[in-house]
Amino acid sequence: MSYKNMKARKRFMAIALSGAMMLSVTGCGSTATGDVQTLENPEIMSKSDEELSDVLENSVGLSENTDSDKDETVYVIADAAGNKQDVIVSEWLKNTDGEATIKDSSNLTDIENVKGDETFTENNGELVWKADGNSIYYQGKSEEQVPVEVKATYYLDDQEITPDQLAGKSGKVKMRFEYVNNSKSGDVYTPFLMATGMILSNDKFSNIKVENGQVVNDGNNSIVVGMGMPGLQDSLDLQKLDVEIPDYFEVTADCTDFSLDMTMTVASTGFLSKDSDNKDLKDAESDINELIDTYSDGMNSLVEGITEYTDGVSSVSDGIGQVKDGADSLYQGSLTLAQGVDSATTGAGTLKAAFEGENGILSGSKQISDGLATLNKAVKGIELPTKTELSDKEKKAIKSTITENITNNLTANKDKIADGVDKDAVTAEAQKNGKAAAPSKESVVKEAQAAAPSADTVAAEAQAAAPSASTVAAEAQAAAPSSSTVASEASGQFATYFQEFVSAYAQMTGSQPDDATLAALQGAFATAYGDVYGAAYKSGYGTAYGSGYKSGYGTAYGTAYTSGYSTAYGTAYTNAFTAGYGSAYGTAYQSAYGTAYVEGYKSGYATAYQDGLSYGANLVLGKLSSFSGQITTLKKSVDALATGASALNTGLGKVYTGTSDLYNGMVKLNGGAGSLTKGANTLKEGAGTLKDGASKLTDASGDLKDGSKQLSDGTDKIVDAVNDAEKDLDSLSEKCDKVIKAGEAYESFGGISDDMKGSVKFIIKTDSISK
Repeated sequence: MSYKNMKARKRFMAIALSGAMMLSVTGCGSTATGDVQTLENPEIMSKSDEELSDVLENSVGLSENTDSDKDETVYVIADAAGNKQDVIVSEWLKNTDGEATIKDSSNLTDIENVKGDETFTENNGELVWKADGNSIYYQGKSEEQVPVEVKATYYLDDQEITPDQLAGKSGKVKMRFEYVNNSKSGDVYTPFLMATGMILSNDKFSNIKVENGQVVNDGNNSIVVGMGMPGLQDSLDLQKLDVEIPDYFEVTADCTDFSLDMTMTVASTGFLSKDSDNKDLKDAESDINELIDTYSDGMNSLVEGITEYTDGVSSVSDGIGQVKDGADSLYQGSLTLAQGVDSATTGAGTLKAAFEGENGILSGSKQISDGLATLNKAVKGIELPTKTELSDKEKKAIKSTITENITNNLTANKDKIADGVDKDAVTAEAQKNGKAAAPSKESVVKEAQAAAPSADTVAAEAQAAAPSASTVAAEAQAAAPSSSTVASEASGQFATYFQEFVSAYAQMTGSQPDDATLAALQGAFATAYGDVYGAAYKSGYGTAYGSGYKSGYGTAYGTAYTSGYSTAYGTAYTNAFTAGYGSAYGTAYQSAYGTAYVEGYKSGYATAYQDGLSYGANLVLGKLSSFSGQITTLKKSVDALATGASALNTGLGKVYTGTSDLYNGMVKLNGGAGSLTKGANTLKEGAGTLKDGASKLTDASGDLKDGSKQLSDGTDKIVDAVNDAEKDLDSLSEKCDKVIKAGEAYESFGGISDDMKGSVKFIIKTDSISK
């Protein structure tokens, strides 16, 4: 909008508002002072009428016009409906300079001096008063049409009724007073401000309401005052604007036994003088200009702010939706966290408990460490012989021991061996053959050799009769160093520690060690120490000893038996023939067999036993020597295992400390997780409420945005309307000037001289209503 248009708009609004503001002046203004004219006829204006008149004049802001030369009051006497019955005009000619005569013009009839005995002369409406320095107060009558009227209409219970019919009635009463302006020059009405007053008894009227006026209750009576400016709306052509200048007022009340003394209306143009009104208009326009500037700026800021606000509300609503979703996720996550923390706390407690107690991981680890330390010490004490054969001294000592043992054994069993030969059978055989010629010695020997069992048979029998190889091996093992005992003890001690370690491992990990782990551990101990050392010693010493003994014994026994049997048989056979073939043959055979058996057995057994034992001992020594490298490896492995077990024990102590801290922390975390769940639930519920509120806020902001658009559109329409009415603004301004001039021009109803300046007011008094 252009600056010119804005200024025109401001001026237009100032004028319109100024006119409307005049109606709000009630009970203000100064009280009339000075020598105010009153009627001498008490039938027209009683004392109470004068008081009511003063109230009305004060209500419309009337006061004594000190600038005027002639003050005029027009009394219109009307019936209760407002129809004119009589018009009496009271005039006050002011003689401020003390003149002897006063010239005046008047169209009144029945003129009379009401306050003095001054006389006048009349010539065609021109009056000359002999004042003698005094002011003149006179009155007369007029048949002219008064410029303003009041039309009163009455209703009882929303039905129109005449004043006479209303008298004495009860019910809901409405009285409507319409102001009529009959003074018009061209298209401009004389600007009269009219105020109507009445006094209603509180004994008969209640719930009094006034439209375009107000009511004052003094306790006994209610004074009702209403206002209107008839014709001003049309004079200013304000129909295009939403500004209404009333030309009526209404009174409604609940009444009992209706009666009304009278109503009085005061009308005057004195409220709108050119100088004062121009000043008032300028002041109002200045104020309105400032208000319009503020309004325009505020409107622009408001629209922009509403736009930003609604955009922000949309963003907030979206963000709150995300907060709601996040709160839901947080709540679900807190539940999962609480469950996980609870499980973790339980697991940490279980893990902590596994470390504690007599059978806990820490106790088992210490036992393993202590056991491995003992094992390490024992393994380090193992020393295997480095030689691979027996010395001659050792062999000699072994042979001596074996020979002594064999001699004692055979001597004790010599008779049993001899008794084993069937003497009677041999004697019988000799007798049977005694008849024959005795063979030669060589033949006898040959036959004896042929008849004697073969060497292999004898060897087999010797092996069968001799102690078994396993028995010899057992004896050798018993005589040898107790390697099996060493292996058994080492293996047993290891098994105890190893089992404890397996139990601790299972508690710590929650499962048994797999086969590969067990095999690795067992291989490092049982195989390397117990099985390898013990089995090698046993196999090498026992087997070699037994095998050598049995082989040597059998062979030597067979050879010795065959040789001894053959020689002894031949010798015995020859001797028998010399000494006697029968009985001698048997006795000699039995004696020779026993002796030969003992000697042969002793010689062969001792030799074979010694050779077998030497062989077995040398084999054992060789085996033990070959195990030296493995024993060294075993020592290193056990030492490393002992060191590792100690480190493991130390590490498990740290793990236990960490596990305890973990358990204590998990207990605290579990409590915090519970609080988090409660807080998350509260947040979830609050986020739901917030989301609902945000949804409502979004809807409301949408309405607000629509309203701001309507406001902006309405403002634009007003601006457009003002732009459209721009061409009428000058005309409106001219009409305002005409209205003001019309008010200033209307100085008298009864007439006034050209050299006088006058003021006029109308008092319309309606008749009373009573039974």
